[in-house]
Amino acid sequence: MLGPTEASDLNWIMTTAESLGMHYVGLSYTNSLAGVAACKNLARAGDDDCYLRYHRNRVFGDQVDPFDDGDSSDGLLDGVQIGPADSIQHRLRALLVHLASLPHSAGEGWGQFLGTGNAIRYPKIVLGGGSQGAGHAIL
Repeated sequence: MLGPTEASDLNWIMTTAESLGMHYVGLSYTNSLAGVAACKNLARAGDDDCYLRYHRNRVFGDQVDPFDDGDSSDGLLDGVQIGPADSIQHRLRALLVHLASLPHSAGEGWGQFLGTGNAIRYPKIVLGGGSQGAGHAIL
């Protein structure tokens, strides 16, 4: 579950998942600047791909602004980029690997969500989120 600032806002979804016997996690990730704020100047200038680049950066750690010059007054996405190690995909993979390796959770089945080389098995996973997390989950 990728959520808004207050993860407790999505507790009802996680409670429902649990009642259905599903595994669930509420994943923390870098979410200090909303896409609307990050892309405000670029969207006004007709850069409709700004939001996609922004979300791809959060989900995969892709570079958002290849011209990042540190000047936040130029309308570029300076200072909002995160690297692959802080991406949602990396955090989810690391969490699943960790949960699958815990001795006390061996029988809980967390390993079913990992494939060869500990790749995430997305066909076995339902992603969701609230607000900006919903945009991230689409990717």
